[in-house]
Amino acid sequence: METRNQTNRDCPPLYTMGIKGGIFSSPEHDFWPLIQSLPTTVTLLVNAGLGTIEHGQFPGQTLQAHDWPYLVDLAALIGGGNPSLNGDLPFSSQHHASVLQAVGGIDPTEKVETILIRGWGIRAILEWHCHGLPEWAGKDNTTAFQHFQNTLLVRLLRQIFRASLRGIHVWITFPLKYSTEMERSNSHPAPDLPGDVIHELMCVSDLVLSMADVWKDGSSQTALITDRHNVWGYPAKASSALSLDPLEPTDITALTSKIMTSILDVAQVEPMKDRFSVNSEG
Repeated sequence: METRNQTNRDCPPLYTMGIKGGIFSSPEHDFWPLIQSLPTTVTLLVNAGLGTIEHGQFPGQTLQAHDWPYLVDLAALIGGGNPSLNGDLPFSSQHHASVLQAVGGIDPTEKVETILIRGWGIRAILEWHCHGLPEWAGKDNTTAFQHFQNTLLVRLLRQIFRASLRGIHVWITFPLKYSTEMERSNSHPAPDLPGDVIHELMCVSDLVLSMADVWKDGSSQTALITDRHNVWGYPAKASSALSLDPLEPTDITALTSKIMTSILDVAQVEPMKDRFSVNSEG
């Protein structure tokens, strides 16, 4: 489905914004089930820490980010330059131009329709980077230090999601805190992110889904949980206007098509109008 700039002025205006999505996944899955359906020719896979992605695992275009400065540069490439920022600031237009020049002037997001980011290592990368900063050497202000890290992570998320302004669908995965102890208790699976970052993700994302094994109709299945009132207690956020099933297959391509069809059918200017909150029961 064409979602970029229209070429025929006689046709109704098309939705040109991309989807901004977050996915929390159980440790046994990470994000590998999500890449199976993605067309390699128009997909960019980004790995933030935790090993490398081999060509056999995903034969399409991939990028790796194993330290914070490179992750920041990568976010500048993905989201594009922000003209409202001064030139000496990260994610400014000048920053984007300098990164683009450093990679030989070839934009890795050119002709890309979907970006999937494996964000499981982002917090570790950020913490290692911040511990090495001179201004924090010898200091033991845990609250201020955590606030500083959260601020950097929130800024990174906002920049990554700017890719949607360019008509690119961008998804980022994070881990869930989940253990056998939680399984035997009344506790619900919780995102392995600070509260401030979870709130930001819930606010700026169009959708936040959870990927896990769930029991339904007497059998276990790996699915994307879309209903924030789901009986399993997983965090989720999705507009009822999108007509998603409570459990969707782990097929990002089909899910994207379904979402975009719903948006065009109801002629919405923006995809999400409802208010959402994390399932905080338990």
